[in-house]
Amino acid sequence: MSALGGRGLTIDQAVGFEIESKRNHYGTQPKIGKSFIDGQEARIVTPSPDQPESMRGQAMAYPVPVRFSTETYAFAILWADRDHLPTIAGTFRFSR
Repeated sequence: MSALGGRGLTIDQAVGFEIESKRNHYGTQPKIGKSFIDGQEARIVTPSPDQPESMRGQAMAYPVPVRFSTETYAFAILWADRDHLPTIAGTFRFSR
């Protein structure tokens, strides 16, 4: 888990920023899917087959927004292997 400040960014801009800043961590042509996690808009990034071996199978999800400790972030980031990401994301519940 991690978080991204990203105030003023749309969820699509935040995902684009993550993919560009981590150049090729998700391969050269990752797929970005729209989803909902606990009723909140999210994006699921699935890596392309040429993802580097060191990152093999890692995928990510972006739910919005999240509060950790005393800080509120515009986006939460969940990293997991692509086979388990949907199951793990399905267990998320956000305090409202």
